[in-house]
Amino acid sequence: MNQDEQRTLIELLEEIPDPRRGNRIQHNLKDIILIGIMSIVCGANSFTGMEIWGQTHEELLRQFLELPYGIPSHDTFGDVFSALSPRHLEECFNKWLVILREDVNDAKLVAIDGGGDYVLALKANHANLLEDVKYYFENEVLTQKKKDLKQAGQYAKKVEKGHGRIETRECYISNDVEWLEEKDKWAGLGGIGLIKSKRELSDGTVTIQDHYFLYSLKDTTAGEIMEIKRSHWSIENNLHWVLDMTFREDESRMRIKHSAENINILRKLALELIKHETSVKGSIKSKRQ
Repeated sequence: MNQDEQRTLIELLEEIPDPRRGNRIQHNLKDIILIGIMSIVCGANSFTGMEIWGQTHEELLRQFLELPYGIPSHDTFGDVFSALSPRHLEECFNKWLVILREDVNDAKLVAIDGGGDYVLALKANHANLLEDVKYYFENEVLTQKKKDLKQAGQYAKKVEKGHGRIETRECYISNDVEWLEEKDKWAGLGGIGLIKSKRELSDGTVTIQDHYFLYSLKDTTAGEIMEIKRSHWSIENNLHWVLDMTFREDESRMRIKHSAENINILRKLALELIKHETSVKGSIKSKRQ
């Protein structure tokens, strides 16, 4: 990271609401998060590891962090990451990766674990936004004729058969986002979308799921989004294996309150940073060293 990129990330981290209250707070929130992400990149797999890494590199860290009371203890790392809102942390890193997209020219997808533009799933941790997008599609998009939506590039359908099942996916998109109250929180927001998935098994079992998402791509079509989402599902299936094998995620004891989700976000960002590190050749595991 160059100096401008470091400053941008620090500024974004300062926007994250601090979950701590009272006047006994000693360590800056941005210091804790930055040490967390950097220590994970370098091999730390626990809160104790974060503390040890921070103490080992304190002189370097003081060049751009305040550290008014030195390096936080492992208990402090644990308390903060268990209380910190995963939604705010994820939004911060997504904004940062979007800012850096001009420097990442070899990828088309970013959802914490990708490169240039983003296609981000809306889940329960974005409850209000998810509810608004769902209501919009039910009343403004799904009420239109599929033929008209397809002609406008806002609808696409794909049916796949094999292995004793039939999978049908329908993708709906809209670039009408001016009405979204939270639109300013998502840098480069280009539109919202819905993929309706239906799986029919040979024994008669039928499952239906709706997947809502945000995307930053401009002048895209539902068909293009569907292909991106398809490739992203494949990436996510492989991502857990990489996180487990490289970061030993399944062995982690960071499971109190929000800590597991927050550390997972940090690990995904760390993985992306390591993947795009080109000054050293080798595996992800060796680069962490």
